[in-house]
Amino acid sequence: MDDSEQVVRTGAPVSLSWNPEEGCVRAMERPRRVLVDGRALGGASVLLFADPKPTMGVRAGGLRVLGENPGWQLAWVRVSSGQWVALVTVSISSANEATSVRDLTLLVGPDDVRLID
Repeated sequence: MDDSEQVVRTGAPVSLSWNPEEGCVRAMERPRRVLVDGRALGGASVLLFADPKPTMGVRAGGLRVLGENPGWQLAWVRVSSGQWVALVTVSISSANEATSVRDLTLLVGPDDVRLID
């Protein structure tokens, strides 16, 4: 396959390239607003190993990964098992906004993403 057969979309924070003939990527014309389930961000494992009594400083300054987090869906991507997953970016922060991760790019299952009207 030569470069003329490859589609490339680059922009902060991700670069995505694919062969359109294989049908494994459905890129959004424009990113769309979504809510991403916090369990897809590590929420379930965070609960499993959680400190039963975090200090007020930790509760205020620790990243909030539970619940739904607003983000952007960039594409649907097919993985080698045949399942379609959503390519999303989310930004998460602490309650006091002193700690944050911006533009975290993830592949999440279809049940972990919900379109915002």
